[in-house]
Amino acid sequence: MKQILLKLLTPDDPIIASDLVDSDKLHEFRVRLLLSILLTASIAGVLTGLLEYLDILPASTLYTPIVLLYGVLNFVSFLLLRSNPAKYYLPVMHLCILLALATLGVMSASLIYDEFRFIWFFLFSFAAYILGGKRYGIAFGGLVLLLIYTEYAVIDLHFSPFALFSFTFAFVVFNLFAIIFLGKIEQDARILQTCLAKEAKKHKSKEALLQKIHAKDTMDLKQGFVWDRKLKQLTYNNEANTAYPKGTKSPITAHRTCQSVRHFRSDTGCTMGRSNL
Repeated sequence: MKQILLKLLTPDDPIIASDLVDSDKLHEFRVRLLLSILLTASIAGVLTGLLEYLDILPASTLYTPIVLLYGVLNFVSFLLLRSNPAKYYLPVMHLCILLALATLGVMSASLIYDEFRFIWFFLFSFAAYILGGKRYGIAFGGLVLLLIYTEYAVIDLHFSPFALFSFTFAFVVFNLFAIIFLGKIEQDARILQTCLAKEAKKHKSKEALLQKIHAKDTMDLKQGFVWDRKLKQLTYNNEANTAYPKGTKSPITAHRTCQSVRHFRSDTGCTMGRSNL
């Protein structure tokens, strides 16, 4: 039983479990959404309570203090979550959903003159799906139906049986829509992740192939430079030697001969004159 409750109270993220999206970005999105919900609920709760206290709106002796407390607690939760999102996200999320369920339960029982009071259950049900995942949304939907049917059996909600049936049918269809919607998002995320993995694999193979081609081209280019330099040297020597008649020396050959003779003189200590050379 404990494991079932923990599984229901822990946000289920099959997308995160399969590393299909960045968990930090999803958590950041959920924190921003929860902060927006808390701030909106706190302002709406305090404003509604004050308007009822000032007799601008129809007041209820039970609902007015509860909605004021609801607004104050949501503002405190907003400050806590903003101070440390990583530490307070789960407690604040559970508190937000439970406070909403309790407040909506009191509202549905006391504000019998508000025909549209049950619409809020749909909004908070969708918020439960977004903030906590499919299991959390299903659990919240089950608590909503249990609360409505218990109130209908105990007190007079000024709700006809056909209206109760219409609410139940619409609420179940809405929850099915939310489940299918989230499942579609997860399926699209898996397909996108598969395509990204294939493209990354192709990119890596292309990079490896380009590196091999570049290495081969570099080696061929170096060898080409060496052979080109040797060919130029041989061509230059051949052109220099063929430019003079047989028996004469080209300037290149004469220059090399002079260098050899000078090295020989310096090594042997000979002091021959230029004429002898």
